[in-house]
Amino acid sequence: MKRKVKKSVKKFIEKKVKKKKEFNLKGYIFGSLRKIWRWYPERRLALKLAEVMGTTKDSYNCRECDNVFPRKLVHVDHVDPVIEPGKGFISWDVYIERLFVKADRLQILCKGCHKGKTQIENKRR
Repeated sequence: MKRKVKKSVKKFIEKKVKKKKEFNLKGYIFGSLRKIWRWYPERRLALKLAEVMGTTKDSYNCRECDNVFPRKLVHVDHVDPVIEPGKGFISWDVYIERLFVKADRLQILCKGCHKGKTQIENKRR
């Protein structure tokens, strides 16, 4: 016994099937490396070094504006961009080398300063 499927449901399913994106291996690898970087010891050290002592727990100094922010309002930023403006992606070796840097090549920025720095870098790209 065949079920009758409404035309609108059929069209909806067809649209969903058409919109399915192809697997993007490069994007998947970028995302995976960034996820691994979140647990990188040097990243944690950079946060520890920027922590403000004598205040509430998880307060950090923004390197750019020198204000104090809670952890949820700061980003760990690379002093030198991971993907260099003007050159773009070069190779996986270069990308990994520039992503996993020592703590002195990382800086803590508040969300506002990080957004401004990112916009400037994106204009140069």
